[in-house]
Amino acid sequence: MKFVKFDEYLKIPLLSALIFLLIYNVSFKYLEILTTARIAILILFFWALKERSNFLKVLRSKIWILFLPLPYVALQYALVGDFGQLSRFIHLALYSFIGAGLVVSICGDVKTLLVAMLVALSAQAVLILISFFSFDYRNWFEAVSVSGSNYDAMNIYRAPGFAGAGGAALSLIQSLGVFLGWLLLRVNRVYERVRGKSAYLIYLGMVLTATSCIVVGRTGLLLSLIFLAIFLLDSPLRFRFFIFAFALLFLFHEFLLEGALNLLDGAFSSDYFSGWAFGFLTGDDQTVSALGEQTIPPLSIETFHGTGLNSIVNGENPSGHDSGFIQAYYSMGLPFSIIFFAAYLYVLSVCLRWLPLFLKLVLVILFFLIEVKEPFVFKYSLMFVLVVLHFSHNKFRSASANSLV
Repeated sequence: MKFVKFDEYLKIPLLSALIFLLIYNVSFKYLEILTTARIAILILFFWALKERSNFLKVLRSKIWILFLPLPYVALQYALVGDFGQLSRFIHLALYSFIGAGLVVSICGDVKTLLVAMLVALSAQAVLILISFFSFDYRNWFEAVSVSGSNYDAMNIYRAPGFAGAGGAALSLIQSLGVFLGWLLLRVNRVYERVRGKSAYLIYLGMVLTATSCIVVGRTGLLLSLIFLAIFLLDSPLRFRFFIFAFALLFLFHEFLLEGALNLLDGAFSSDYFSGWAFGFLTGDDQTVSALGEQTIPPLSIETFHGTGLNSIVNGENPSGHDSGFIQAYYSMGLPFSIIFFAAYLYVLSVCLRWLPLFLKLVLVILFFLIEVKEPFVFKYSLMFVLVVLHFSHNKFRSASANSLV
């Protein structure tokens, strides 16, 4: 009995730590195969052993339709020998689907999982802000980790935090903190929303994760603002949150700029930093034009059937384009890329079906369209969060149905 109580008392911090390791997936230079995500999956597997029958029930879902192109991709690998696209599907299944299933089989309570994920993202936000100012930390992190971003840890305008990804991919993860906080605060039928003084801790987590995007990537900052707008329109706490968030964001912004000017290299320019971070608000952002300048591989017999090529060579992907849509088309071919993204649209709608229709449509379109920027579906963290919410809502509905029998 004491063990049960101890386990329940530590469930949120333990889950938060494992979720942190899973979604930020740091790879170390001296043992690259043993990434933090693989460690987390291994620990979750042994933790979930006593729930193995529950785990198999959790995994039963229509969302596995996303893997329809997998046999064709495996055939391409056998013929071409490029493991890149097949590796993407394998890791998507392992981290986003099986990882989510393990987490939900251990703890199917929707509210607990939302809190655990928000705690993980908030902890990363603190590490990101610390790493923005600490060159000792940056030196250590660059020495021990394998970077997955297109800039090194010493870039004075970007912060590495403790994550295997950087830039847009890391900022997308951080923006989900605003999304998760909004879900904890909104009125719903599945769990009691966070109220009273505890709500301010949720506000703090939302502001921290949004602020961390400022020193990581504009994609996440833009998504954070969209999530904040949805929250302010949807939540009964919107006025109180607006005052609290505005005050904190102002303080954080001033702290970042003043601290950066005082503590960072003399080459740091607050004008450049503000222009880079908030350029999308003033029309100065170059992301759209940069994507427009990249060449889309023309449709031919080879690209119609798919080249099977996806692995990065000398820092470049074979398609020559950053867009997830274009990379999939070049690698899998036109028919199977259409099948994949049609399935992805369906999976997004299924994973978010517990939301009101209008909110579901907005989020489905948003999560789908960001593939224009990068192949975020294969960055795993977004799908992990959505699949956790899907599996946990399914488990809740199943438990509710059984209680009525």
